[in-house]
Amino acid sequence: MNLNNDETRSIEDEVDLHLYELLDESIPRYKFIYHMNLVYIDYVIDKNLWFSTSEKHFLFSLSYSTFLAYKKLIEEDVFEYKFDKDLYKYCYHFFMKGMQYSLLCEEFPGVYSEVKKVNFDDQRRTISFNEVREIPRKFNEFISKYTIRKALSYTLQMASGQLSDKDDEEAAVELSKLYFHFWSENMLYEDFEPYSRLDWGGIENFFILAAMRRFIKLYRADFNIEKFGSHKMMIIISPKGKERIKEFTLTKDQEIIDKVLEDFIYKPLGKNLFPKSSVSDAPLIITKDGYIIVNPLVLLNNDSGETRYLNYLRKYDNNRHQRIKDKLKERVIPIIEHLCKLKYPNTTVVTNFKVPIPNKRNQSRELDILVVDESSGFVLYIEVKHFFNPMSYSEMRSIDSQLKEALKKTTAQLDAIRHNWELIKDRFEVRTNINRIESIILSHHYIGCDVAIHDSVPIVNTQGIFESIGESNSIQELYESIREFDQIYSSIKMISRNIEFEFAKFKFELKMEALNPEFETLFLRSYRNNIRDTIDLKEKKIFQNYEDYSRALLTKLQSESEDTYI
Repeated sequence: MNLNNDETRSIEDEVDLHLYELLDESIPRYKFIYHMNLVYIDYVIDKNLWFSTSEKHFLFSLSYSTFLAYKKLIEEDVFEYKFDKDLYKYCYHFFMKGMQYSLLCEEFPGVYSEVKKVNFDDQRRTISFNEVREIPRKFNEFISKYTIRKALSYTLQMASGQLSDKDDEEAAVELSKLYFHFWSENMLYEDFEPYSRLDWGGIENFFILAAMRRFIKLYRADFNIEKFGSHKMMIIISPKGKERIKEFTLTKDQEIIDKVLEDFIYKPLGKNLFPKSSVSDAPLIITKDGYIIVNPLVLLNNDSGETRYLNYLRKYDNNRHQRIKDKLKERVIPIIEHLCKLKYPNTTVVTNFKVPIPNKRNQSRELDILVVDESSGFVLYIEVKHFFNPMSYSEMRSIDSQLKEALKKTTAQLDAIRHNWELIKDRFEVRTNINRIESIILSHHYIGCDVAIHDSVPIVNTQGIFESIGESNSIQELYESIREFDQIYSSIKMISRNIEFEFAKFKFELKMEALNPEFETLFLRSYRNNIRDTIDLKEKKIFQNYEDYSRALLTKLQSESEDTYI
């Protein structure tokens, strides 16, 4: 039988309380957190889950356990990080329960959004969740995350192989440089807070290098974590060892260094038993006696240091987050402008402009990027959004609603452009008339989940539009390529299997979905070859302006587009 919302909430309340009640309050806080991290390292590496999409459930388990430790466990005066076999066994059980809770946290919210129904099988005493309507972009984020995690994993492993003639320290330094250059967030020195500029990435360099020292050793041990030891993976810095961080920063002022460290330190934000923060956003745990505990797997889980920094600010200081986010949105616009001008010479690009709203006196509409093919009359409008990757269902629902609103606005935006075309031609020296006009929505990372796939307005992320520019020969081809992105992600075949487990006195039956193994094998073979050909351990050039950067980026994109993807 199907359960109503009140019955569902009653079950959900018991589920939410279960881990808190399960946690033994006699365990010292940091000793518990330390052993939970050991379990995380052992399990994720032993099961080959590092840099996989499944890792998110285990990361949630670790993060939620950390949150509960701050909520319930007493803070010990002296941090003891000796291995405790009995506590490790307890933490392993707790860790697996946390993973199950992560799965359930993805199911219950769908019920209240009328995406799913809760079914209770009285005979089998089992609760299951059934989808009652299709979610248009259900697997988009899965595929997007999957490809970027695999790319980073293969890049680090293949580069480690190429560094076989280097000693551990030299190899770790090279891997650190490669890691920083793997991402392209476009954050610059002036984006950071004044005190952070004095650090200039030094603290992050310190911890990334420490993580890479462990990665290269683990790689050379053939990822045999039982032989290597999870305790050797953990980064433990004593109060005295903390002084070494100064060696990596421009400033030697301890007060400033402490301020920068503050942007890395975990704090248990959240209401009741619902955390707002994650250990991936703030990976440093500080004990009462001044030790720093860092899990390198968690540190490297982020999509770049800049993403971690932005996610941290979004949770802990939203005003600072908004300032930086707006700068990044402004920065991607001139990059696309220069890419289009370089790739399509007979093109006019107009950015950050206003046009009057038809039939609304003294009101104007702000627009982001207009690309005009002067030879064909094809016009493409690009609406730019800087959406972060959501960390919870509520965040996902919020961004989905904003994407839906952006899709609705495209009709009015195109109408305003058509109505004011003569004004645009005169003001921006456009020579052609409109033969055809289309629009796309560019979102920095996230492209939606429960958002309809529009017939004519695709949603694309930054990497997607860059790749499409590299592959296309005209503005119309660019648009069609981006439309293809929208269609392909939604048509990739997934498989599912049922899993059963007991949680909070209930028995649950859930569906776990994954890529079709045949497709995954072909995809990974192609992906590995492409990554092997593009690994570059040479010193990276620093660009002085957008045009030089765009020129180099276009050369790289065009080179990569020559490779064949399935």
